[in-house]
Amino acid sequence: DPDAPADEDPATVALLASALAVPREDLVTRRGFHRGVARLGGFLARRGDGEPGWQTLWLGAQRLLLMLLGAELAGRRSET
Repeated sequence: DPDAPADEDPATVALLASALAVPREDLVTRRGFHRGVARLGGFLARRGDGEPGWQTLWLGAQRLLLMLLGAELAGRRSET
């Protein structure tokens, strides 16, 4: 169900929203989060574009994971 709530960690959703400069509310559904990750991979999300492909999703997921790792490492660095 694409309109169901996304099963993602709120910190991940907040980081993605910040990276895309969109309100967090745009990413709370499965479809919204999915398309947000695809936008990190180069998906333009225009009205007639259809759904993103697996390569775009993979690239977006890879970038999101690197951003999460960076945020985690930055948090550890500020604690020391």
